[in-house]
This record gives sequence, C-alpha cells and structure tokens, in this order.
Amino acid sequence: MSVAVAYFVFLQGLVFIGWAFLAFRWLFAIRTDAAEQAGSPWPSMAIQLRAFRAALIDNRHRSLRRALMLMTALLFALAGFATQIIT
Repeated sequence: MSVAVAYFVFLQGLVFIGWAFLAFRWLFAIRTDAAEQAGSPWPSMAIQLRAFRAALIDNRHRSLRRALMLMTALLFALAGFATQIIT
C-alpha cells in the first residue's frame, strides 16, 4: 500500500466518522421530537413516522439535513475517486 492510498483511506475514515456523527445526531433529534409529541419515552410507530416526516421538511432541522446531504455527497465522491487512487 502506497502512502497516498493510506492517506486517502484515512481521509475516507474521517469523513465517514463525521457522517455517522451527523446521522446519529439527526436520528436522536427525531427520537426526541417523537417522545415529546407522545408525552412518553415510548412513542407509537405512527408518532415516530410523523416525527420523521416533520424532520424531513421542518426548518428546525434544515442545517443538519444539509450537512448530512453534503457529507453523503462527499462520501460518494470519495468512493468514486477511490477507483482512481487504488488502481
């Protein structure tokens, strides 16, 4: 493995860790919204789906959604670029 490949894999790992952090942050925010709507720590499936739909369109989660979309696009770009680096 060359040094360039090692750095590239390290960069991909960092981007993935950032993506996972944002994804879990968004999911926990949705879970919190659902629990608040239900008034219980165990919301029903209908309330969870309603909270998820609201998280997709609500302005409160806009910056988190955009950051997650950007990180997803970056991961796809790095995966596409990996074929050029590795071969």
